[in-house]
Amino acid sequence: MPPELAPELRAAADRLMHTGGYLRYLASEMRTNELERHCKATGLTVRQTFGHIVLWLECEVERSGQLLGGEDVLEASLDVDDVNRGFAEASRNTPLTELIERFLKAYRAQIAVYARVSSELGAREVRGTTVSALLLELTAHGQRHAVDFAEALPRLRFDPLLLDWALAAQLREPGELHRQLKLAEAARAHLRAREESDDA
Repeated sequence: MPPELAPELRAAADRLMHTGGYLRYLASEMRTNELERHCKATGLTVRQTFGHIVLWLECEVERSGQLLGGEDVLEASLDVDDVNRGFAEASRNTPLTELIERFLKAYRAQIAVYARVSSELGAREVRGTTVSALLLELTAHGQRHAVDFAEALPRLRFDPLLLDWALAAQLREPGELHRQLKLAEAARAHLRAREESDDA
């Protein structure tokens, strides 16, 4: 990682690195049949949720490059629902190993984009924020789906690393926050039950 990155861009790079680490860990722990489990909130399979995160990062790499070129990447014409449907279909049968490889490739490409951001460009105002802050904001997407994985994978729901990802996610939507709180309560109950069992 280039040492001269602005603080926001270093935070963005770190968040993407951690997202990739969590995805690789989940992929290594999952059983084949678990890939086709459905996430309640989105209707996507676990495999498609992996794909959703990966394809959005690939999209963000392109949009970040456009942003640095002076284009407005927040244009209202982007149909998010249509994009999501396309991503879901495109990753319906994609092998998990391929999706992980594509995430890592996109991660490296995004770090290369960050390296192009001078201090002057990073401080430039855009849509009420700065270029660097916007690039950091764009990396938050992946963590929004950590709770999806916890809900769809009961065998791994209380895995320490999955809980770390899901409960540390900085969420804004009331529905997402409610689901995160329910997961935290379930995790506490799970830990209490284990402690009581150990004490018995």
